[in-house]
Amino acid sequence: MFASEGWWVNYELPISDKMGGRIDFLVKRDRDDDWRLIEVKLRDNPDAVMQLRGYIQAIRRDVRKHREESLFWLLWNGRNGCKKIKGVIVCGPGDHTVREARKAGYDVWTYKYKVKDSQLGIEVFDAKSKRLILETK
Repeated sequence: MFASEGWWVNYELPISDKMGGRIDFLVKRDRDDDWRLIEVKLRDNPDAVMQLRGYIQAIRRDVRKHREESLFWLLWNGRNGCKKIKGVIVCGPGDHTVREARKAGYDVWTYKYKVKDSQLGIEVFDAKSKRLILETK
């Protein structure tokens, strides 16, 4: 969905830190936009906040240590270390994740399914503003 709308997308990259695991998506809308690390959950899941925090910290350490050799080399910012990474949780509607994410300074995007012309699609909204982020066509 993100790539079809012209976003820059990296996905399923491994975290080479103590965290282990893989990030879901690292996206950027355009050249001037900040990078966003997206953690996807099927339902309202406040545990995603801690997971996202750990991934962002691990990526920053990796970029500072490995610079242009990092899997996340696009985030290398010369002697300043790592570019800014915004945290986003994409999950089903609910209040628990929104509440915990706000405390951490992360955004929450929720999704809902739609049917148009007998085709199943998805819409992604900002949970706070209800602004449409993107949708399948």
